[in-house]
Amino acid sequence: MGEYTPRHSGGTLPESWSPGTEIQLKVDKRHFYVKTPGDEEIDFAVVKRVRAEAWQPSDAK
Repeated sequence: MGEYTPRHSGGTLPESWSPGTEIQLKVDKRHFYVKTPGDEEIDFAVVKRVRAEAWQPSDAK
C-alpha cells in the first residue's frame, strides 16, 4: 500500500493513469517510483506493507 503527496496542493496523478493501465515502477525500502507516460518518475512513500496473498481491495481505503 502506498501514499502519494503531490508537490503542489492542486497536483494530481496523470490523466493517462486509469484502472487496468500497465505501469512501470521500481521499489526501494521506503519508496517506490512510478514512471509516467512522459518518462518522469513520481516518488511514492510506502506507508504500510501487506503480504500480497493477504491484501484485499477493502484494505486500500
